[in-house]
Amino acid sequence: MHTVNFLKEHNIDAYFSGCLTLTLDSGKDNDSTIDEGYIVINSSIPNEIYSLIKEKTNKEIYFIQQDAIPSFDRAFPETMPKWLYNLSSFYNYKEKFFIAENILKLYENASCVITDRLHCALPCLAFKTPVLLLNNRGMRERFNGLNDLLNETSINEYKNDYNMFDVENPPENSNRYLKIRKDLIEKCKKFTGHVNSSYYSKLSNKDIINKNTLIISRNGYETRNYSSLPKVYT
Repeated sequence: MHTVNFLKEHNIDAYFSGCLTLTLDSGKDNDSTIDEGYIVINSSIPNEIYSLIKEKTNKEIYFIQQDAIPSFDRAFPETMPKWLYNLSSFYNYKEKFFIAENILKLYENASCVITDRLHCALPCLAFKTPVLLLNNRGMRERFNGLNDLLNETSINEYKNDYNMFDVENPPENSNRYLKIRKDLIEKCKKFTGHVNSSYYSKLSNKDIINKNTLIISRNGYETRNYSSLPKVYT
C-alpha cells in the first residue's frame, strides 16, 4: 500500500494487487510421501527463534536462507569480489527453477513456518501451511497491506506470549487472502487467456535428492576453484 499511495500522490493510477505467490496450488493432498514432522525457520535471527522453540517440540527444525549462495558466503565472508559469482550467473535457469520449487516444497510440507520474509510467508498462505510473520526486519512500509493477511508479531511479543503460535499446535492461517487470490487468478486469466490447472511442481523426492546432490557437488567444486584464485578485494 505504501507504493500505491506514493503513485497516487503523483497522479499515477495504481491498485493493490497482492502477490502472485498467493495463486499457487498445493499438491500435498495428493502426496502420500509427505512428512509433516518438521518446522522451518526463515529469518534474519534464526538462532533467537530456535532458542525459543527448541524446548517446546521434538520436531526437526530446519533453517532456510533463500537469498544466499550455499558455502560461498560461509567460506569467504566479506571477501567476495564483485565480479565473481552472483546468484544470476552461478546457476542456469533450469537450476534456478529447481531451487525455487525445492524451497516451495519445504514450505508446503512443513508443519509450520516462522519467518520475517514476506516471500516466505505469502506462499505459506497459499499452501495452507501455518505461518507466523515476525516484523523485526527493516523497510516496514513493504509490509503494509500484506501483513494484514498473516499472523504477525514481533520477536519480543512472541517471547512474552509463546502460546500465540505454539509450534506443536499452530493456529490456522487467516482466509483473508482468498479474495486477493481470486482477483489475481481472474486478472491473470483475462490477460493471458490461460489458467494452469496443474500443481506447480512435479518433482518427486528422488528427483529432489538427485538434483540437490548435483548442485551441491558443483557448488563445492566451484568453491574449491575460487579458493585457488588470486584474491581480489573490492
